[in-house]
Amino acid sequence: MSQEERDFLLYETLDALADMVNQFSYQTTFHRGDAICDAGLSALENAFGVLQDAGCKINSNGTIQRKALFEFMDKIEKLKEEARGKLPDV
Repeated sequence: MSQEERDFLLYETLDALADMVNQFSYQTTFHRGDAICDAGLSALENAFGVLQDAGCKINSNGTIQRKALFEFMDKIEKLKEEARGKLPDV
């Protein structure tokens, strides 16, 4: 597998993980803004940690504001499209 294919797969995986976090996390608020939390579920805790390591902003109480998650997803989508453009033609 080429580096370009690995990059594309990484961005695609991060995009899918962020989408799953958005869908399966629990709604809450942070400073009166719409946020999501992991509610102590270990799979979501791990996913939040991976997203944080990848650059998604996590609040001081461990929640993610939906706006920050959507901004992260937009950034990853752009990186994924750039990586897609570098893939060899099949």
